[in-house]
Amino acid sequence: MKPTTFLLCTMLFYISLTNAKSQPCKDFHKSNDCYVYIPLDRDFKEYNQSKSVYTEVGKVNAFKVVLFGKKDFIVGICAGQAFYRQVRLRIFDGENGKLIYDNKDYDYIESFIFTVERTMPLFLEVTILSKDEANKRKQTCLGLEILSCKTPEPENASKKE
Repeated sequence: MKPTTFLLCTMLFYISLTNAKSQPCKDFHKSNDCYVYIPLDRDFKEYNQSKSVYTEVGKVNAFKVVLFGKKDFIVGICAGQAFYRQVRLRIFDGENGKLIYDNKDYDYIESFIFTVERTMPLFLEVTILSKDEANKRKQTCLGLEILSCKTPEPENASKKE
């Protein structure tokens, strides 16, 4: 076997191992294991910055997103079933670093709905937690689902007297 052929085969082998490791989590945020409450009277659609990753329990996963103004957003998080209600979500203002939301203060609820008035960057920190030491360093899927819809106009704004 030529050295270049051997090198190419070795590289393809390692790439396939990396892809195989991340495959179980591909589109995890779209699966039935990742439920995000959506109000029935609103037309929320998946935002293009939703994602899923394969991660370690206890590791802080940082995501930077840009959310467009004049929209309502739902940020939902989920992990493998063994970690239900054990996922921490912290949202920071991307311009000044100020903490906007921490689901620790709300019994680790899985989703948060809010309005963005003007386009802004946000930093999201998502960590899968576990009180069980046996789970430390275990790996599982983590889903970050972001949904958006146009902010409704106030009812009296459409009525001109």
